[in-house]
Parts: sequence; C-alpha cells; structure tokens
Amino acid sequence: MKERAGQPDIVWGMFGGNNAFFGAIARACIYQPILLEHPFGWGPPWDEDSDGTGLCKKNIQQAENFLNDPNGIRKEFARALNDIITVAQDTQALNQPFDLYVSSYVHFFDNTTDACDQWSFAHDRLSTGKPKLVKELRTIINDKVQQLNDIQADVIKNYEIPPRTPFNPNFRVHNSQPDSIFNGHRFCEPNHTFEDQYYNQDVWLWNLQYYDEKTGEEQGVTTTNNGVEFMAPPASLDATHGFQTVLGADTNPIASIPQGNDANTQQYGFGWTARPFHPKFGGHTALKDFFIQQMRNDQIPGVKPAVSPPSQGPPTSPSTPQGVLVCNGLGSSKYVTRDIVKDSIQNSFCPDAVIKGPIQERYNQGTPEEVVITLQGPNGFKPSSDDCTKYLLAVITDGCDSNSPQNPANYKGVGIETIGDIAYTIQPQALRQPVVKAIQYGCDSSYKAQFNEYTVWGHG
Repeated sequence: MKERAGQPDIVWGMFGGNNAFFGAIARACIYQPILLEHPFGWGPPWDEDSDGTGLCKKNIQQAENFLNDPNGIRKEFARALNDIITVAQDTQALNQPFDLYVSSYVHFFDNTTDACDQWSFAHDRLSTGKPKLVKELRTIINDKVQQLNDIQADVIKNYEIPPRTPFNPNFRVHNSQPDSIFNGHRFCEPNHTFEDQYYNQDVWLWNLQYYDEKTGEEQGVTTTNNGVEFMAPPASLDATHGFQTVLGADTNPIASIPQGNDANTQQYGFGWTARPFHPKFGGHTALKDFFIQQMRNDQIPGVKPAVSPPSQGPPTSPSTPQGVLVCNGLGSSKYVTRDIVKDSIQNSFCPDAVIKGPIQERYNQGTPEEVVITLQGPNGFKPSSDDCTKYLLAVITDGCDSNSPQNPANYKGVGIETIGDIAYTIQPQALRQPVVKAIQYGCDSSYKAQFNEYTVWGHG
C-alpha cells in the first residue's frame, strides 16, 4: 500500500471471491471451456445433474462448505483486514485518520425472468457444452454472493482495530453494499434480448465477448436440437488458446476441475476472456458515484459536497436529486419483520413526520422488533405522505434484503436512503438469531403406555 499510495487517509477495496469458488462456479456452471484432453470433462450442467456428479454442483457445494466454515472465508477476511490495518498503522502519523472501505459484491442475475431459462453464455467453438441459465442456478449464484456479502458485513461490524502503542483512535473500517444500484442492469433483466446480455450498455456486467460493441460478426444463434440460444464468435477468430489459458483452470487449488488440467494457469493472457462478470464502464461509473456519496454521508474530511450543474435558461422547478440507498445487510443479525415495520411507517412515523418534519422515533421497544426510524433534513423541511412512505417502505424496506433461501421469512436489516440533503433511515436494534434460524419449529409424540405425550416447540 505504501508503494502504491504513500500514506493514504482513505482506501477502497473489494476482496475477490475466487477463494470462495466464484470463479470455479462461473467456469463449471456457465462457460465450460474446452479442454482438448478432456472435451467432456465438466460433467452434466446443473439442471441435468440428478446425482451431483457434475463439476458445477461440486463447486457449488465446495463454496457452501467454505462459506459456512468458521475457519474459511470469515477467518481469511479478518486476517486480510488485519494485514491492511497493520501496514497503515506502521505508516500513519499519530492521530492521522485512516478509513478502509470494503465494497461487497453485487448480484449478477435477475433470477425471476423466463427467457434466460433457454439461454447459455457458452460459445459454440470455445465451450464443451451449453449449460442453461435456469432460474434455480441463477438463484443459487445470487445467494452465494449474498452469503459472502453478509459474512463480510458481520466481520466488519464486529472488527476490532489491532492494538498498537500509541493507539490511534481515528482508524475505521466500513462496509459498502452497492447491490441496489445494479437493479435493472444485471444479466437476464426483463425486456432484454439474448444479445443484450453482451452488447446493451444498460447491462453493466461484461460477458464472454470478443467485441465491446455489436459488429454483426459475433451473434446469437440457436441450436437445432433443443432450442438453447448461445453466442457464436466470428469465424475468423482464433481464440481457443486464449480461452483455454484464462478460463480453463482456476487459481483456487482445491476447485473441482477436469482431471489432468493445471489448476495454476488461470488469469494470464487475453483480456477479453478475463473480464466476464466484472463491471463495464456504466457499472464502474455508478459504483464511483455510490462510493463518493457514502463518504459524504460518513462526513469523511476532504470529500467535496455534491455540486449542482449551473442552470441554463429560465429557472424551472428543481428536480428531485438522485437517491442513494445503502443497505445494512443481514450479517449483523439485527433485523425486523417487514409487515411490522410497515405498520410503524404507515400508521405512526409518516403521519408524524408530515406534521413535525425531521424526527427520530423508536418503536416496539424491548422486543425483537425494536427499530429506530429517522428522518433528517434541513430546517423547515416536511415530507409529503407519499414521499415518506415511498422512501421508507418501497425504497429502503423492499429494496433491501430480498426473500431467498438464506432469508426465507423475508426479514429486513434495512438501511439508509439519501436524497440530496434529506436522509431516511431504518435501524433494527435487537440482536437476534441468524435469519436462516429465525423461524424454527417442530412437533414430537411419544407413547406413555396409557397415554401419548405431545411436544410442540418453536421460535420466530
């Protein structure tokens, strides 16, 4: 860090997920690159693998094991934070501030659309098979991403700066969760065509494509046997070697790969094959704006306030500033039930805020549903009832922490929505069970000779 930036006050970073098998899953479940010595080495695709022998399901299971292992990603991430902070402690002057921001991943797919069920991101001359992007596979991949995000958020929430004498109290580690800004810009979005997955600038993620923009040489085609649509590269393109070199193996030495392949040759060579599932320019621009706004919200010294463009022509009614949503995530195990917080928003908080303006209220005190809802704004500001409900319920509550196998009850860790100098915040207060264990129940019966004994138990 010192070699690259000297003595920075702020560092932003994203920790790669390949040690959590994300790269292995992309290769085995989505692209299945050709390996000449093992042309059918990846096994059946996810939706055709009934016995779990394919490398797609094997790598997904390895990801699950690693993410759930206390000595896995959780321990590695904490160790990486310690390494960064220790280097900063060695270089920062006494009491010089240091803020480390760690950005989480974004979900890669809309997992609700139907068209993607018959699409494959494989290439006709570069892949052994044509694995389909069925909803269940998209959901699993998104869930693994969210599981990693929640682990990082939890580690950061409970992170303690390594002791050092003299102690600098101005070291802080922050979690940033920009997933919401990619809504409408992921793979498999509604109303997007197959070729949009490659060339539509509104899709903010790179696919496996040779050209940045559509030229007519690389185009979607349909197989003749089962109707799966996939991409055909230009006939003149000799890309097999580059594809094999970059996507044919994995930096994770314990990833499941075809036998005989070298697991340490990954990530060298051709840039166009190294960039799939990384942000395009539009994605990077949105992330940059999100990160800057989060630093403004955190009042980081030296971060310039937003500047409105100079007005041109006669004055017009001011437009509503772009909102920035920062979700807390569920990693801290502080969350509330959607319908309960909805009732507090609609029937208590917003009716009061419309009359009083900026306020902070606590609801359901002393219960697992205890929550603090806050409206901040300039003097004299009073929201409309529609705006108050929209930002607190539609944007924050429903925009954060969607229903998933990791969150079956659709609990909400919620967060903050900032619109210019106005901020709406929902902060759960009670520490609870992890969401996957939030609702548990059972019933048992035992024979007692003259009667039966029944036991009913549960919590949630």
